[in-house]
Amino acid sequence: MLMTSAVLVVLQLAALLDASAIRSAQSVSAGAMTFDPMTSTPGHVFSTRGRADSDRKEPDYIAIASTPDGNHLLLVDDANRKVKVMAVTSSGVARVTSDVRLSKELWDIALLPDGMVAVTCSQEQFIYLLRLQGDVIEYTSRFRTEKKYHGVAAGLDNDTLLVTSRDYLDVITRDGRVVESFFVSQFRRPDYMCLSGGNDVIVSDWATQELYRINASTGQVTETMSHPDMETPHQAVVDKGGNLYVASRGSKRLMVLSPAGEWRTLLQGKRKMPTGVSVTTDDVIVSWADVQITEDMDMKSWSIVRGYSMSDFN
Repeated sequence: MLMTSAVLVVLQLAALLDASAIRSAQSVSAGAMTFDPMTSTPGHVFSTRGRADSDRKEPDYIAIASTPDGNHLLLVDDANRKVKVMAVTSSGVARVTSDVRLSKELWDIALLPDGMVAVTCSQEQFIYLLRLQGDVIEYTSRFRTEKKYHGVAAGLDNDTLLVTSRDYLDVITRDGRVVESFFVSQFRRPDYMCLSGGNDVIVSDWATQELYRINASTGQVTETMSHPDMETPHQAVVDKGGNLYVASRGSKRLMVLSPAGEWRTLLQGKRKMPTGVSVTTDDVIVSWADVQITEDMDMKSWSIVRGYSMSDFN
């Protein structure tokens, strides 16, 4: 059995603009990225391990979601079977303000329009529903599903969820009832899912090494995305400009795909593998899993990367 430890890294991209660009960017509306991810070089804002006092293990952040205002991050810590709320300030200070421990192994997360949070399980046919209120997250309920779902996103209306199983994209109610079920022949091991504007969702599939753009109203795959440097894609997220960021765990890369179809590697790890990724107005947030170790090693001599420097990714 492998164990990992993770570090959460915030990369400020708007700060890379020159003075004239910054002045012109001040008129950009909230939620619009103020940089060009295809040309700018990410700048490191801060890193944190995001430990809570009650954590029993080193955190392993496998999925991230950002609140619309960018002031809070929702972190899926699979090692501790928790969902955490982290408050982030403009000065780069981050702290865990609340967490809730769940009983199952966790996977993907979705922030819903009414402030509820949906979390899938990696091995069980359950979905958790949590409530986010400011700095506090609390458990409300869980429901059993007909299939084992990994990816989750808000449905096209406020009462449903979009979820992925091995062969299907399903629309389900918040009590687990399947409303619609679309067979997707391209699926092998669909993992994470994110919204992509309009009726579209993006689904990553680590078995095919591809990303799929799917119309959630029809279940039709409208675009298949791949790159030789993208291996074992995990979480993906789309910014307001339509740029798609992918945590390519297998190749230890944080990659971005522009609306024009151009790929770029933003960061590449040596000892770390990206797992979760999210975006705010000005920042890209990515979690990196440290070097893996086996349980039969001498834990007293266990050495992991505690800090972060840009040289780790050069």
